[in-house]
Amino acid sequence: VVAGEFNAGKTSVINLLLRREVLPPSVEFSMMPPVRFFPSDTETCRIVTSDGAEADPEALHRGELSGDELSSVEIGTDFGGIDGASIWEVSVDLDGTLSAGAREILEAADVLIWCTMGQRAWALTEITVVASLPDAARETAILAMTRSDLLRQPAKRDLVKQRLDKEAGLFFPTILQLSGARRVIETAQDDAAWTAAGGAALRRAVQVA
Repeated sequence: VVAGEFNAGKTSVINLLLRREVLPPSVEFSMMPPVRFFPSDTETCRIVTSDGAEADPEALHRGELSGDELSSVEIGTDFGGIDGASIWEVSVDLDGTLSAGAREILEAADVLIWCTMGQRAWALTEITVVASLPDAARETAILAMTRSDLLRQPAKRDLVKQRLDKEAGLFFPTILQLSGARRVIETAQDDAAWTAAGGAALRRAVQVA
């Protein structure tokens, strides 16, 4: 499960993990209901609106559907060697609100990747949500500090990482800094760029967990 607050970089983390753009990162998508990604030899997308009708998948990519119009989203795609898994993207409101369905998905996660944006990393609302999860949900959890490249001074990135190690280390055995995900996906086969963005470390951490 890849989870986090509004606009925390969850979709970019999934794209970075799979080394391809499976869903365009967008502020509009951040408040969608939980999105399920599953491995498939062919690209598939099934969207059900809140009134029970199926919607055109291209409408999602064009940004024509808002989260409150949707009931469920399921996307089948190439998982690039991550076998036997499915991925859920779960959004948390900025006030820390979790729907019953979203909480159930979080608590059942084999691996939780919590996304926190570097510019406002590990806010009180995030702490409240993660602290409310059962201990088992945090045993293999990964904290992904996203958009760390927007903290342009290395010293500042290091300070944020040190704070996360101190304050979030209680909840996350692994804490990673990720950067430049959108640019990296455009050249996903560039191993050096993908590794520099934290993609290789993310993939290893998930496989170990």
